[in-house]
Amino acid sequence: MEHLIIKYINKEISEEELALLKEGLKNPEVKKQLKEYIDLESSIQLGLKNIDMERVYNSLDTQLSSEDNLEKRAARLSYLKYAAAITIIIALAASFQLFINRDINEFTPNATTITLKLEDGSIKEFDETEAIISVDDFVAGSEPKNSNNKTDIAYNEINVPYGKKATIKLSDNSQVILNSGSVFKYPTSFDGSDLRSVTLEGEAYFTVSKNAQKPFIVQTAEMDVEVLGTEFNVSCFKDDKQTLAILVEGSIKAKNTLSNTSVIVKPGQAATLKDKNLTVQPVDIQKYTAWLHGDLLFIDDTFETVLKKLERHFNVVIINNNPALNEVRYNGRFNTETLEQILEAFQVNTTFEYTLKNNQIIIKNETPMK
Repeated sequence: MEHLIIKYINKEISEEELALLKEGLKNPEVKKQLKEYIDLESSIQLGLKNIDMERVYNSLDTQLSSEDNLEKRAARLSYLKYAAAITIIIALAASFQLFINRDINEFTPNATTITLKLEDGSIKEFDETEAIISVDDFVAGSEPKNSNNKTDIAYNEINVPYGKKATIKLSDNSQVILNSGSVFKYPTSFDGSDLRSVTLEGEAYFTVSKNAQKPFIVQTAEMDVEVLGTEFNVSCFKDDKQTLAILVEGSIKAKNTLSNTSVIVKPGQAATLKDKNLTVQPVDIQKYTAWLHGDLLFIDDTFETVLKKLERHFNVVIINNNPALNEVRYNGRFNTETLEQILEAFQVNTTFEYTLKNNQIIIKNETPMK
């Protein structure tokens, strides 16, 4: 039931799933879990919005029973309409090594436009903040040969700069939503191969068309994710310090490519690769899927982590001259707030000063006060 609660809170739930959740609320444990999620949602607002959570909770049964509200709670995103679904997130470790068949150009931090490099070397540029690209519209030269020789497969590569996003429809009708600061390499066709393999540095949300005869694999620097369902999110930024695979629904297998060990991840769990060790533990899923809705969600995140996400989201350079701040932890959810408003919210609990000039933020070297 946890994945249905998350979909309900995020306004992504379908009519059929809503009926299942309503039935599940007859179980006191499910009601308790729902209340915990509502309390969590309240606690991460940092007082920026006035929310009467008790009133919201008490009205849930009424809302769930209202036929008039069903359409309003239908999933907002078209990619959530696929039949079977899994959702995972992978956040990649800092060292980005180049492996055979997973080579990918490094992210270009100073880029201002989304670029698509075709197999023949030609470059297409997109000025949109959120570009939508179909693989059928950008195929260089002739179609890939129908051969088992992987060298015959043509690949495209897209680079999404900070502050922008891109959506790609692959040749098998799978869909990929790329977050800011991402590089994604994919074949123009999955014909001629027993696998559907793609390579990622950064973060992306995948909605994969089901094909049991041709598994879908996301390759990253140190972890491969084999899709045993259809929906998942991958986050693998080069400057992050661990690799995560987080599952909402369905099933995935995460493989440590350094030690050749693997684990099966269940809904509500995360596979974590840190210091070359692969483990599984329960997680709060909303923390890792908020970006899909344009949200910046911080739950017990260090200031260092917060700054990385702000850089990617707002396309700025942040220099922290106060290293004592790096281990201070913050909570908050932001959507329409400006960068200055977010920093001001954090200043409520921690004293620090900063300057903003020419798209660069410099945090002054002062001792924080809690």
